[in-house]
Amino acid sequence: MMTYEKRTILNAIPVGKANSITRNELKAITGFTDRAIRRYIAEMVTDREADIISTSNNSGYYRANNVWDYIDAITNLRKKNFAIQQRLMALETMQANFARGASSNAV
Repeated sequence: MMTYEKRTILNAIPVGKANSITRNELKAITGFTDRAIRRYIAEMVTDREADIISTSNNSGYYRANNVWDYIDAITNLRKKNFAIQQRLMALETMQANFARGASSNAV
């Protein structure tokens, strides 16, 4: 269900990448905290309530205007996911080394 907070954020986000809006602008328009804005946007996308896309250069958010917007967003998320997976595997290895008695994993 679309809450007041989600509807407020959604109404402030323009259609089209060229019209993207920053989180600071969203904060000013909605009065919500940065954390709340990120949480509500994530929920709306995950719950398939809205097609909100974040720009690859972190300059803001926009609503999809065409299929290329979706392709760009999916490509960028896959890149972020790959980098996160790499960090996760490295930390898991370091944790295992630490558990075996290594005092530090730093090189």
